[in-house]
Amino acid sequence: MNRSRLAHVVFIVISWISGTIFAPSKDTERFWLHVTRSAEPILRVLPPYADPSPARLDLHVRDAAAGTRRMLELGATVTGEAGGVVLLRSPAGVSFGLTSWHGDPARPVEAGVYRMCLDLPADRYDEDGRFWSTALRREKPVPLGVSLLRVNRPEAGMHLRQCHPDRAAEVRRHVALGATVIGVDDDATTLHDPSGQEYRVADRRKDGRSPSRNETEPQ
Repeated sequence: MNRSRLAHVVFIVISWISGTIFAPSKDTERFWLHVTRSAEPILRVLPPYADPSPARLDLHVRDAAAGTRRMLELGATVTGEAGGVVLLRSPAGVSFGLTSWHGDPARPVEAGVYRMCLDLPADRYDEDGRFWSTALRREKPVPLGVSLLRVNRPEAGMHLRQCHPDRAAEVRRHVALGATVIGVDDDATTLHDPSGQEYRVADRRKDGRSPSRNETEPQ
């Protein structure tokens, strides 16, 4: 979809952003419930649906029907419905959901701790970047961050990034719960959960933004 078409689409105002992690086993479900113990308003753990994606970004809007129509105008595709969530894919194939907003959570959530990283193939990065820059117009700041990451593989995906002031200690906690370390970089450690799904624990920046130089935030 070209820039001129995007420029004439009415912006979708997002009231809240949350993430869903799909746990294909009880061990994985228990693992994530322990890992995300204080993040329930922005992260939830569910058994997998027909969609094989390990995670999903959920956008909460005041009018889900109108929001869905506008997402389709932007180039998204509807793939189904589950639990009151309209399931969609971005032009590059990232799974996300659209659901009705029911008000701020009763318990506040600290911002800058969790971030959903959208893994975009290099040849679709610019196209999907324009889509997300329009789709993620927020009504106000929300605790769950979203980043775009260029990857050298043909399939789009998503992974959770947890930012922590003591990365080494947090990684040890995850390993004790059942995670496996598969790589260590200057700013993040890559792990697999008990089902082999990839995620990262990163150093937390004071400004709450993504610590990785390879990631950008939709503007």
